[in-house]
Amino acid sequence: MAGPGSGSSRSMDNGGQRKRRGPGAFGTAYLVIYNVIMTAGWLVIAVGLVRTYLAKGSYHNLYYSIERPLKFFQTGALLEIVHCALGK
Repeated sequence: MAGPGSGSSRSMDNGGQRKRRGPGAFGTAYLVIYNVIMTAGWLVIAVGLVRTYLAKGSYHNLYYSIERPLKFFQTGALLEIVHCALGK
């Protein structure tokens, strides 16, 4: 059994630390929109790959069928580094 003072361990653990705040309403909205757009983009790329493969029956030249959206969304993924750097 724990002693009478054991119930206050939570306050002792957080005593000297600052409380962390979230990204706020604007940051949360931005991250949700960013994630929805990126998910939709990768889905478009995946569907394009499957459609091209089924139409041609070969994996040759698949890259060229999705080159532009792939470059766009892969470059957009660089924002993940910015998000981590800003703590979002």
